[in-house]
Amino acid sequence: MQFYGPDPDGQSGFGNYGYWAKDIYKIDPNFGTEQELKALSDELHRRDMVFVYDIVLNHVGPVHNEKTLATFHPFDKPEYINQLGRGNLTFNQYAQGKAFGGESFWPPAQVPRANAWIRDALPLGVSSVRRGVIGPVEEKLLKRRPGPAPLGSLPFCNVGDMVCEGYDEPTTVVGWFYDLGDLNQSHPFVRSELLKWGKYMKNKYHIDGFRLDTAPYVPKDFLSEFQATVGIPILGEVTATNWTFFKSYAPGEAAEEGPVLKGLLNFYLQNMATPGFCGKPFWPGADLNLLKLGEAMRTQFEENPGALNDLNLLGNFVDNHDMQRLALYCGGDMARMRNAITWTMMTQGIPIIFYGTEHFFNLTHPPMWNAGFSTSTAGYALLQSLNNVRKALKLHTANMKLSSLVGFVSVEAVEAHQLVISRHSDRQAFIFLNNYEEHHGPVEYEVGEILPETPEGWVWADAFHGYSVPDISDGAWTTFSRILGLQIGVLGS
Repeated sequence: MQFYGPDPDGQSGFGNYGYWAKDIYKIDPNFGTEQELKALSDELHRRDMVFVYDIVLNHVGPVHNEKTLATFHPFDKPEYINQLGRGNLTFNQYAQGKAFGGESFWPPAQVPRANAWIRDALPLGVSSVRRGVIGPVEEKLLKRRPGPAPLGSLPFCNVGDMVCEGYDEPTTVVGWFYDLGDLNQSHPFVRSELLKWGKYMKNKYHIDGFRLDTAPYVPKDFLSEFQATVGIPILGEVTATNWTFFKSYAPGEAAEEGPVLKGLLNFYLQNMATPGFCGKPFWPGADLNLLKLGEAMRTQFEENPGALNDLNLLGNFVDNHDMQRLALYCGGDMARMRNAITWTMMTQGIPIIFYGTEHFFNLTHPPMWNAGFSTSTAGYALLQSLNNVRKALKLHTANMKLSSLVGFVSVEAVEAHQLVISRHSDRQAFIFLNNYEEHHGPVEYEVGEILPETPEGWVWADAFHGYSVPDISDGAWTTFSRILGLQIGVLGS
């Protein structure tokens, strides 16, 4: 159960995602009923699919005073909420942002804007952002907000950005996320109640895995205990591009630290993939440059064995509900969108496709029913084709029960406009990707030094075009296909 619509004090905007928890044991009636959630879980399992449920352990809904907090369940007392820098203030004063002389309704905050990368030591009005745009309203709020960085600058850094001047890890962990009451997981009641709730949800709704919102804002020792308690894989939302920081939330056998989560949403690659294929959102050196993505993939998949708990429990994506749509980032260019989607579906891990991608939605959150749930769109056909290839290569076993069966990935070749990756299981595939525009002419791939020789009687075939046999006798592959934006070779008879 969450706040739906404007918050009671009218200060926090409109909430409809499910992240403003009010009663963690109730289902928001705007979404459905307990019986409908159980039915959804049963139907997914009947189709041999897994049920991943999105949860929040970091915070509850907007809290501006003790009266509002008293309506929450079960975390209805100030002692259950972190109060960094409260000093002699009353709880109401603190919740209204009076700590450190603040004038806004935010207490000492973890971030000023969800998923924003805001560099310190920049003059006001000059913003370096990873996603979105800091506009006049945000700048006004930032100017009023004190924080670990000097006043007069943009005061907050992204999680794990250790080189960002003023970055403060304690504020990240125990500060508030905007005005959302930050849960104190060190309090015995909060800790035990969250652990009990995790097991309750898993068992009642037969959940196979959790997607964990705002993971790096929660103490690691609690994340580790929660993961061990629920048993099922958790994919943590860790938005960092710092490899050392990112991997520390799902460390593998080669890591010095102990276990935390089993999996991660793969922001480490997404930050290079979306601009690499589309040109937006801005990331230094990655705009329409696949070299950054190739380097990051080699770091993650090839050069650091055992650094992560399970490479098959990485959730890969190129857009999500906190971002603009892929169609906006790619400027509506079909070839670039298809290449980005193909990378998502064919790289190692669990592919995550945001609803409406099959319609190439260019609005952030349009209702799906307006599109008529059509299964005849070009995007639907693309995803269907990609799924068929995944099944042929046995990559479709990349789920939370059979992840050990999935073939690994290698970066075979990369330059600014082309990326070639291979997948290896009991069959072998090479995926040829590019970021050229739709109206670009023929694309030539140098395959002579990439493709291994085939056994006698076998040939390389194009799995996305009826397993036709391309002419690669001169060591090059020229294709005019702009429908899929890729070619894939599968070893077959």
